[in-house]
Amino acid sequence: MTCEKRGRSQAWRAVRSVTLDAGTPAIRYRLRESVRRHSAVQSALLVVSFVTLVWAWSFPFSVLLDTRWIDVTALEPTLLVGGFLLIAGQAWKLVRRGDRAWLLLLAGYLGWLVVAALAHSSGLDLKRAVSYLLFSGLSIAVAFASVRLGSDRAARWVIAFFTVALVVAFTGALLERVTYRPGAVDPLAPLWSFFRPQQALFVENVGVMRHAPLHYPLDEEGLLRTSGIFGHPLYLGFFALLAAAVMTAVVIRAWREGARKRAAAYLVALCVAILVEYWTYSRSPFLGLIAVVVAAVVLELAVRVRQLRSGPDRRALLPGALVLSTLFLVLATTFRVDDLGLRRLGGIPFLGGDIAEDDSVEASAARAARLRLALQGVAVEMATESPRTLLLGTGMTAYETALKDLPPELGATRFTHPHSAWLTALLAGGIPAALLFASLLAAVWLRVVRALLASPTGATAVVLLALGAWIPVWSLVQFFGLNPLSASEAVILGTMLGFAGGFALPRERVDAGSG
Repeated sequence: MTCEKRGRSQAWRAVRSVTLDAGTPAIRYRLRESVRRHSAVQSALLVVSFVTLVWAWSFPFSVLLDTRWIDVTALEPTLLVGGFLLIAGQAWKLVRRGDRAWLLLLAGYLGWLVVAALAHSSGLDLKRAVSYLLFSGLSIAVAFASVRLGSDRAARWVIAFFTVALVVAFTGALLERVTYRPGAVDPLAPLWSFFRPQQALFVENVGVMRHAPLHYPLDEEGLLRTSGIFGHPLYLGFFALLAAAVMTAVVIRAWREGARKRAAAYLVALCVAILVEYWTYSRSPFLGLIAVVVAAVVLELAVRVRQLRSGPDRRALLPGALVLSTLFLVLATTFRVDDLGLRRLGGIPFLGGDIAEDDSVEASAARAARLRLALQGVAVEMATESPRTLLLGTGMTAYETALKDLPPELGATRFTHPHSAWLTALLAGGIPAALLFASLLAAVWLRVVRALLASPTGATAVVLLALGAWIPVWSLVQFFGLNPLSASEAVILGTMLGFAGGFALPRERVDAGSG
C-alpha cells in the first residue's frame, strides 16, 4: 500500500488502525466502506472545483438573481454544494500543523479586508469584502479538501481537466475566428449569447452598464480578439496561461520518466495553448504565457540541481530545451503569419508622446494602455493620500467616484477597478492588505517548491511543477491584470491556491507516511 493511500484522510487512518489484530471480515468491510465513502466525497469536491472554474471563466455575466443585497450567479449554488460536502468529508480534520502558517496569512488577508471595509463606513465595500471572503474562502477549502483526500488521484483529475478544457477552448476560439464576419449575420450568435447574455447589468455607484458583446472586434475592420466560450478575451488568455503551465510540466516530467509518446502529445497541447493565447491578442496574458513556460523549465532545472547536489547531466537539459525550442518556433511562425499581436504589443505608450486617433491596431492599443495607466495613477494617488489611506485604503466606492473626474474621452467611468490586483488590494485594505496578500502567495509558493524538492513522482509532481511556475508569474502579471474582488477572480485564484496548499503536503505528514 503506497504512502499516498495511507494518508488519504484522518478517518481512513483511524479505521486502518483497528486492523492490528488480524483482518476479520467485519474489519475489512469497514475498511472498504471508509475508502469508498471518502473517494466519493473527494470526487464530488473535485467536480465542484472544476465546475466553479468553468462558471468563473465562461459565465461571469450570467446573473440568476440581481438584488440590492445579493447577486446570485451560477457560482453561489455550486459553492453551497461544496460547503455541504466539506462538512460531510470532515475537512477540518485534513488540516495539519504545517498548514497553519499559510492559513493564518489567508485568514489575516481576508479578515483585514472586512475590517477595512467597516472602517470605510461603506455598505458596498463591506458587501464586496464579505463576498470575496466567502467566494475565495470556500473555493480554497473545496480544492484543498479534494486534494488532501487523495493527492495523486486529484492530480490526475487536474491534468485531465485542463487537457479537456484546452481542447474545448481551442474549438470555441477556432469556431469564432472562422464564422465571425463584421457586418454579416453571425450564424453562431445563439451560442455566444448563451455564454454572454445580452442583457444590461447594473453596478452600484456606476449605474447601468451595457451587456457583454457577442464578440470583441478591434478597431480595424475584420479583426477580432477571440474569446470563444469564455466571458472575455482576458479570461481566455489567463486560462491559456495556466493551461500552458500544466502542459509544459507534463512534457518535462513525462520525458524525464521515459514516456516519450506522452511528452510528444502534450508538446502538441502546449502549441495549442500558445495559439489560443495569441488569438486573444491580450498583452499581459501573452507575456505571462511566455514567462510561465520559461519559469517551469528553470524551476525543474533548479530542483534537479538541488536534488543531485551538482550540475545536471545533458540528458536532464533536453526536455527543457525541447520546450523552449517549441515555444520559439511556434511564436516565430505565428508572428510571420499574423503580426497583429506584435502590433498590439508595440502600442504601449510608457514613454509618453502623442497617440494617434485613427483606428489602427497600434493606436487602439495605445489608448487602452493610456486608460489603464490613468486608472492606476488615480489608485496610487488615492492610496498614498494620507497615513489613514496607507493603513486602511480608501475603499473601492471612493475610487469609483474619483474616476468620474478623469477626462470623459478616456472612458474611465465604465470601470470599477484599476486593472491591477495589487492596487485593488491597496485601495481595499491599504499597505497591510497588499503585504498580507504578497506574504500569502510567497508562503504557498515556498511550500510548493519544498514539496517538489521532496522528490514526488507521477501526476503529483506534474501539478506541483505547474503551480510552482504559475504562482510567481501570475503575481507579476496581476500588476496589470483584472479585478480580484470580482467573484470570478476570487474563485479562480481561490481554487488554485487550494490546490497548491493541498498538494504541498506538510513535512510531518510526509515523514509519518514514510514510516
